[in-house]
Amino acid sequence: MPCGTCNKDSFELWRRTTCRHSICNPCLTKSKELAACCQIKTAIRCPGSKFGCSFVTCSNNWGEHYAACNMVPVTCPQSCQYIVPRKDLSWHQSFECPRRPGNLPFSAVVVASEGARPGGGDDSSSQSRRIHSEEDIKRKKTDRSSTPQSCPSAEEKRMVGSWDKPLCDQLGIEESAFLFRLFKERLQELNFDVETIKRDTRVANLEDEMRELLREKEREIEKLHLRVREQDVTIEAMRSELDTCKTLCNEQVSDLRKQLEAVKGSFDTAVDGFRKQLGDRERETRPFMTEMRLFKDYVASMMEVLESTMVRISPEMSLTLPEESTPNTAS
Repeated sequence: MPCGTCNKDSFELWRRTTCRHSICNPCLTKSKELAACCQIKTAIRCPGSKFGCSFVTCSNNWGEHYAACNMVPVTCPQSCQYIVPRKDLSWHQSFECPRRPGNLPFSAVVVASEGARPGGGDDSSSQSRRIHSEEDIKRKKTDRSSTPQSCPSAEEKRMVGSWDKPLCDQLGIEESAFLFRLFKERLQELNFDVETIKRDTRVANLEDEMRELLREKEREIEKLHLRVREQDVTIEAMRSELDTCKTLCNEQVSDLRKQLEAVKGSFDTAVDGFRKQLGDRERETRPFMTEMRLFKDYVASMMEVLESTMVRISPEMSLTLPEESTPNTAS
């Protein structure tokens, strides 16, 4: 698949979990400007996810995982163009790689396995002639019923040449293991697609639920708006009634103010008249008060004279009293 940043085909692709946009490991390591959906802060899935790795990260620890992950896809060092998980590389080199070392049929010569297969390396007819020319062949030269022939899948380098047997008999242990692994990889990819579809379906269901909740909230908000409008009408009516009461109160206060001003004027008039009457009474009683003051002075002088008279009479009375008491005693 092509990288979303450099547009080059690559097998070590990190994929975003939601949009499934991809970015290759070199771009993720070196590039300074990445696609908006492939930034480190977004959740990305390990390139080994197609082989069963479930690592997902949205931080910068992807480098450590990539160095330690056994499911990361790698190419065969023998340039066979196969892509296998890192943990199966040794098994692939020993049993699966079409270029692994092997013995040439009917010979002790060690060559690459695909060189020993018709359709790989030399021409199949020359290869057949080479095999039949070997001295250690174990059958007659005229019997070619077991001569290696090109397999229908030889262009994909999947199986060895046939021996004039049905195709099901051509599949040995190695080829069956390879096909099983191929089916397993395809099954893992399909499982990943199914999980993605399920996740998208769950997201769609959640979106529908959120839309329904949003519609319910909008209906509740509309009801609240109706209640608020009703309250506004009630408040306006109460405000109008309050303005009417305020107007009536102002009119009553104005009338009371006028009445108070009239009462105050009457009271001031009465007070002025009473004050005038007091002044007149004071002028009328002034001669009498003068006479009363003179009489008081006269009485005071008479009291003084009386007191002085009493002082003079008291010694004389004390002397005459014993003389009057003696005859009474004798009698």
